[in-house]
Amino acid sequence: MKYTEILNLAEKAIAEERIAELLNLCEILIDSEDESVRPSGYMLKGIAYEIGGDGVDQDLEKAVGYYRQAVYLQPNAMTYVFMARASMKKGADSFASALHYLKEAEKLSYVPELDIAFGMCYENQPEQDLGLAKKHYLKAALHGRFHGFFGYSSVCKKTGQYGRALLVDSVRIIIGPILFLLLGKKASSGI
Repeated sequence: MKYTEILNLAEKAIAEERIAELLNLCEILIDSEDESVRPSGYMLKGIAYEIGGDGVDQDLEKAVGYYRQAVYLQPNAMTYVFMARASMKKGADSFASALHYLKEAEKLSYVPELDIAFGMCYENQPEQDLGLAKKHYLKAALHGRFHGFFGYSSVCKKTGQYGRALLVDSVRIIIGPILFLLLGKKASSGI
């Protein structure tokens, strides 16, 4: 089976929450003679344990471990973002680790999803920094990511800026179709 076929099947398995099937696909990639596909296998295995379901228990420690293995084999900003996301799900004590992973991702390359993750981290960590959260969400929104608009609006509501939140939501609704035409699926990508 070709690498692209496996990735397409993995994407479908994730969408349909067939996690046991996803784990089988991961093993094909990890056991491949082609070492270049192994990082994808570990990343997908991290996703499987982060999501859980279909007879597979959610295990955030395992998820972070598999993401770490993927990033060790092939440093990648999005893998660090996924590690940060799984860390944030672990609870209040893990936000420092999540922030560390995001800063490592930032050193590698910029992707708008990085700003969404920074925004989520600053918004939800025990000692919130809503100003920084807003800054990062705005940057993601300016790169056409809907999650940036939603995050910015959410922080505005938390800080009592209801008029600004309404304005941002209105702009998102008005330019939404244009963003989908220009960016396609990227507009709705989050973390």
